[in-house]
Amino acid sequence: ITQKIETEKELDIFHTIQLSLNQLNEYYTINKNQAKSSFRFSVFSIVIGLITILTGIWLQYLDIAKIEISYITAISGLILEFIGGAYFFMYKKSLEQVNFFFGQLIKIQDTMLSINLADNIENVDKKNEMNEKIIVSLLERSLK
Repeated sequence: ITQKIETEKELDIFHTIQLSLNQLNEYYTINKNQAKSSFRFSVFSIVIGLITILTGIWLQYLDIAKIEISYITAISGLILEFIGGAYFFMYKKSLEQVNFFFGQLIKIQDTMLSINLADNIENVDKKNEMNEKIIVSLLERSLK
């Protein structure tokens, strides 16, 4: 698409929109993968933290180790739980970004589809009327 834009003498808005759509789609994919990674790491960290806390309690209950080791183990588990919670927060923020960019993708696709459908109308008066409606709709949407 970048090559088409550079080689064509006339500026075609569809190529520009398609390029934006591709870039948005790429960013959406990156955010989606980041959200998955954040979720996996948060679950892993929380599970390891829980196991560490339970190990500290188990060491204290069975009186196998010194009391300091039990406390250090339990505190380490709490720190891991906190890290897991922080990653869950990052996961939430990543999901918000994914949803935002998905909405943007839908808007661009709808815009391209409506312009394409309007261009396929053979009746000139109807075509102009539809183009006017599309323009008004785009202007209203950009003001929101």
